[in-house]
Amino acid sequence: MFSTKHIIGGKVKNIRNNKNEAVTRELLKLLFEEKEDIDFDPADFEGLSLTPILKKMLDPNISPAKYADLDAQLDDSGNPNQQGFALAAFALSYSDGSADSAIQLLKKALTFVPKIEKARASSTATEEDAD
Repeated sequence: MFSTKHIIGGKVKNIRNNKNEAVTRELLKLLFEEKEDIDFDPADFEGLSLTPILKKMLDPNISPAKYADLDAQLDDSGNPNQQGFALAAFALSYSDGSADSAIQLLKKALTFVPKIEKARASSTATEEDAD
């Protein structure tokens, strides 16, 4: 029926398959494992000179309503340095604290500014034509 070679070969094949399955399971676990979400928190950094509005607004535990209020204040009365800092902090949050990823994200965002402006101008022209 079966030779010793077939029986031993089958066991080796099963061992290989089990090892491959174990490796595959570990790889899938690593790929789909949720990464820790690292938000920018001004309390984690010494030496940052931030306004009280920025400190509160960038607090990762802020309520959405309070954030909206502080964001409106920063929009109305913040200077470009404060607003730029907020953008950088958000980029760092999106990139889970990776400075290189945050810089790439901000560079990518810059490419969208002319596209958004062009779309807005086109939309405004279309609305004026309709009137």
